[in-house]
Amino acid sequence: MPDVAPPDPADRPEGGGATDDGPPDGAIPEDGPPAAPLPDAVRRRLAAVFGDALPDTTGDERDPAPDGNDARLLADRPPHHDR
Repeated sequence: MPDVAPPDPADRPEGGGATDDGPPDGAIPEDGPPAAPLPDAVRRRLAAVFGDALPDTTGDERDPAPDGNDARLLADRPPHHDR
């Protein structure tokens, strides 16, 4: 197998990768100003498209609800099926 030289960084198009003065393209800089809050119209549109990502409460914070489905099925059982 022939030896392959690594790509020359000078051959990259502008904005095509990491530079010495910042993070690579698409990377989120760790230090910097916080992102500006989104306008209300944008937040409403995102909520309409994606919905809520997280519930208001988690399963361990909610009271356990009895499964009403079993009670309904047992009450609707035919008379010839004894309990």
